[in-house]
Amino acid sequence: MILRKLMMLVVILLACFVLYFSIPSSWFSFGKKSVEVARNTELIELDVSGVSTKIVTEERDNVEAKLDGKGQLQVRESGRTIEIEYKRSWFQFLPFFSGPVLTIYIPEGYDRNIDIEVGSGNLTYEGKSKERPILLNKLSLEVSSGNVKIANVRTKNGTFDIHSGNVGVTHYQGKFAADVSSGNLKVQMDELTDSIEMEVHSGHAVIDLPNEADFTLDGSVNSGSITNSFPLKNKQENKRAISGVHGSGKYNVELSVSSGKIEVK
Repeated sequence: MILRKLMMLVVILLACFVLYFSIPSSWFSFGKKSVEVARNTELIELDVSGVSTKIVTEERDNVEAKLDGKGQLQVRESGRTIEIEYKRSWFQFLPFFSGPVLTIYIPEGYDRNIDIEVGSGNLTYEGKSKERPILLNKLSLEVSSGNVKIANVRTKNGTFDIHSGNVGVTHYQGKFAADVSSGNLKVQMDELTDSIEMEVHSGHAVIDLPNEADFTLDGSVNSGSITNSFPLKNKQENKRAISGVHGSGKYNVELSVSSGKIEVK
């Protein structure tokens, strides 16, 4: 009986293997793959899981998604929002299937709001250079698992919600608020131009600021630690709190640690 069940399982796996490689990729996708960006488009929303994703900004008038591999991909317009969604098929989680690659193209001139949700997998989103960054009104990032790399972005407002995984943000400019439930977050800034709020429940977060940054630090600790590498005026520090002023103290840096660690350097 056990042998028969094992043989049936092998047959099912082989059938999935044959199905995967014999049916065209397009059969596993649905809906349009591109949408024009209208004047009233306020939000581009990405929801990806189980895929290696690269977001590319270039001269174009539409948002387009190209998938190399299998899975369910949809690009659709809903009111003033363009939605891009990718989900892996159940049998793609079997070990002998190679991971799909998703490339998303966005107009270089789009400067409104982008919302990125990563369930798992890897994602990169980078501007041309720190001298030619991506310009946005708001960038929202939520990561459940996986690895995310963001570089050369300037926003009026940013939010980073990290449940698990590893997130690295370099050459970032603008206001941001971060909530780290678990995992690792590092934000590097060439210039401090607005306030920062960060809450770490567990895990590790790093805020890498320029030497000439003007900020007022206010940190509270329940369990864990906040470390600071800057010389502070009016410094007060104990196991539960740290505060002080660097430079003119123009921008607020408010930190809270329930457990884990925040580094300011």
